Amino acid sequence: FDKSGGDTTSYPTWLQANARTTTEDVTYSMTAKSVQADTATLKLIFGGWDGSVTGAVAVAPGSSTRLALLVFSYDTTKKEAFGVYVPRATVVPDGIVDLSTDFAEFGFKATFESSPSVKPNADGTQGTFEFLSAASFAVTAGA
Repeated sequence: FDKSGGDTTSYPTWLQANARTTTEDVTYSMTAKSVQADTATLKLIFGGWDGSVTGAVAVAPGSSTRLALLVFSYDTTKKEAFGVYVPRATVVPDGIVDLSTDFAEFGFKATFESSPSVKPNADGTQGTFEFLSAASFAVTAGA
Protein backbone atom coordinates (compact mmCIF):
# COMPACT_ATOMS: atom_id res chain seq x y z
CA PHE A 1 0.00 0.00 0.00
CA ASP A 2 1.20 3.50 -0.76
CA LYS A 3 0.14 7.09 -0.24
CA SER A 4 1.51 9.87 -2.39
CA GLY A 5 0.86 13.58 -2.10
CA GLY A 6 -0.69 15.31 0.88
CA ASP A 7 2.23 17.66 1.43
CA THR A 8 1.36 21.00 3.02
CA THR A 9 2.71 24.38 2.01
CA SER A 10 2.54 27.43 4.25
CA TYR A 11 2.30 30.92 2.82
CA PRO A 12 3.40 33.95 4.83
CA THR A 13 2.30 37.58 4.48
CA TRP A 14 4.41 40.64 5.28
CA LEU A 15 2.88 40.75 8.74
CA GLN A 16 2.26 37.10 9.61
CA ALA A 17 4.15 33.87 9.13
CA ASN A 18 2.05 30.89 8.01
CA ALA A 19 -1.01 33.01 7.20
CA ARG A 20 -2.43 30.27 4.99
CA THR A 21 -1.68 26.59 4.50
CA THR A 22 -2.67 24.43 1.54
CA THR A 23 -2.53 20.66 1.23
CA GLU A 24 -2.01 18.90 -2.09
CA ASP A 25 -4.26 16.06 -3.23
CA VAL A 26 -3.57 12.56 -1.92
CA THR A 27 -3.51 9.38 -4.02
CA TYR A 28 -3.73 5.92 -2.48
CA SER A 29 -2.59 2.81 -4.32
CA MET A 30 -1.32 -0.71 -3.86
CA THR A 31 1.10 -2.87 -5.78
CA ALA A 32 1.06 -6.64 -5.85
CA LYS A 33 2.26 -9.57 -7.91
CA SER A 34 0.26 -12.48 -9.23
CA VAL A 35 1.79 -15.90 -9.81
CA GLN A 36 -1.36 -17.03 -11.61
CA ALA A 37 -0.85 -16.80 -15.38
CA ASP A 38 -4.17 -17.91 -16.85
CA THR A 39 -5.83 -15.80 -19.55
CA ALA A 40 -8.41 -14.26 -17.17
CA THR A 41 -5.67 -12.99 -14.82
CA LEU A 42 -3.47 -11.69 -17.63
CA LYS A 43 -6.44 -9.88 -19.21
CA LEU A 44 -7.20 -8.29 -15.86
CA ILE A 45 -3.63 -7.14 -15.14
CA PHE A 46 -2.77 -6.00 -18.67
CA GLY A 47 -6.19 -4.76 -19.82
CA GLY A 48 -5.88 -7.30 -22.62
CA TRP A 49 -8.22 -9.29 -24.84
CA ASP A 50 -8.22 -12.61 -26.69
CA GLY A 51 -5.24 -12.80 -29.01
CA SER A 52 -4.92 -14.37 -32.44
CA VAL A 53 -3.65 -17.68 -31.04
CA THR A 54 -5.75 -19.90 -28.74
CA GLY A 55 -5.03 -18.94 -25.12
CA ALA A 56 -3.07 -15.81 -26.08
CA VAL A 57 -3.74 -12.40 -24.55
CA ALA A 58 -3.23 -9.33 -26.74
CA VAL A 59 -2.08 -6.16 -24.98
CA ALA A 60 -1.87 -2.52 -26.06
CA PRO A 61 0.42 0.01 -24.33
CA GLY A 62 -1.49 2.10 -21.82
CA SER A 63 -4.27 -0.43 -21.30
CA SER A 64 -5.93 -0.56 -17.90
CA THR A 65 -8.74 -2.32 -16.08
CA ARG A 66 -11.21 -0.91 -13.57
CA LEU A 67 -12.29 -3.21 -10.75
CA ALA A 68 -13.12 -3.52 -7.05
CA LEU A 69 -10.62 -4.94 -4.56
CA LEU A 70 -10.91 -6.59 -1.18
CA VAL A 71 -7.66 -7.26 0.64
CA PHE A 72 -8.37 -9.65 3.52
CA SER A 73 -6.02 -10.41 6.41
CA TYR A 74 -6.58 -12.95 9.18
CA ASP A 75 -4.62 -13.21 12.45
CA THR A 76 -4.63 -16.90 13.37
CA THR A 77 -3.35 -16.15 16.88
CA LYS A 78 -6.15 -13.74 17.82
CA LYS A 79 -8.64 -15.26 15.38
CA GLU A 80 -9.52 -11.80 14.07
CA ALA A 81 -9.87 -10.47 10.55
CA PHE A 82 -9.03 -7.13 9.03
CA GLY A 83 -9.61 -5.84 5.53
CA VAL A 84 -9.34 -2.99 3.07
CA TYR A 85 -12.24 -2.60 0.64
CA VAL A 86 -11.67 -0.54 -2.51
CA PRO A 87 -14.89 -0.37 -4.54
CA ARG A 88 -13.22 1.27 -7.55
CA ALA A 89 -9.59 1.09 -8.66
CA THR A 90 -7.75 1.34 -11.95
CA VAL A 91 -5.23 -1.45 -12.48
CA VAL A 92 -2.18 -1.11 -14.73
CA PRO A 93 0.71 -3.53 -15.22
CA ASP A 94 3.88 -2.96 -13.20
CA GLY A 95 6.40 -4.32 -15.68
CA ILE A 96 5.77 -7.34 -17.91
CA VAL A 97 6.95 -10.44 -16.04
CA ASP A 98 9.50 -10.96 -13.26
CA LEU A 99 11.42 -14.22 -13.71
CA SER A 100 13.96 -13.60 -10.92
CA THR A 101 12.12 -15.69 -8.31
CA ASP A 102 10.91 -19.29 -8.15
CA PHE A 103 7.69 -18.22 -9.90
CA ALA A 104 6.87 -16.09 -12.90
CA GLU A 105 5.35 -12.98 -11.26
CA PHE A 106 3.06 -10.51 -13.01
CA GLY A 107 3.12 -7.19 -11.16
CA PHE A 108 0.32 -4.66 -11.12
CA LYS A 109 -0.52 -1.34 -9.49
CA ALA A 110 -4.06 -0.44 -8.44
CA THR A 111 -4.82 3.26 -7.95
CA PHE A 112 -7.82 3.89 -5.72
CA GLU A 113 -10.59 6.16 -7.04
CA SER A 114 -13.50 7.93 -5.37
CA SER A 115 -16.61 5.80 -5.34
CA PRO A 116 -20.28 6.44 -4.60
CA SER A 117 -20.21 3.00 -2.92
CA VAL A 118 -18.34 4.60 -0.01
CA LYS A 119 -20.60 6.56 2.31
CA PRO A 120 -19.68 10.26 1.98
CA ASN A 121 -18.62 12.37 4.93
CA ALA A 122 -21.16 14.81 6.47
CA ASP A 123 -19.64 17.62 4.38
CA GLY A 124 -20.11 15.56 1.18
CA THR A 125 -16.48 14.50 0.82
CA GLN A 126 -16.41 11.25 -1.16
CA GLY A 127 -14.21 8.43 0.13
CA THR A 128 -11.98 6.10 -1.86
CA PHE A 129 -11.73 3.03 0.41
CA GLU A 130 -12.93 1.57 3.70
CA PHE A 131 -11.08 -0.21 6.48
CA LEU A 132 -12.95 -3.31 7.64
CA SER A 133 -12.39 -4.18 11.29
CA ALA A 134 -12.91 -7.54 12.95
CA ALA A 135 -16.56 -6.52 13.60
CA SER A 136 -17.11 -6.36 9.82
CA PHE A 137 -16.43 -10.09 9.60
CA ALA A 138 -18.30 -11.23 12.72
CA VAL A 139 -20.66 -14.14 12.11
CA THR A 140 -23.72 -14.51 14.28
CA ALA A 141 -25.20 -17.89 15.14
CA GLY A 142 -27.96 -18.97 12.79
CA ALA A 143 -27.02 -16.44 10.13
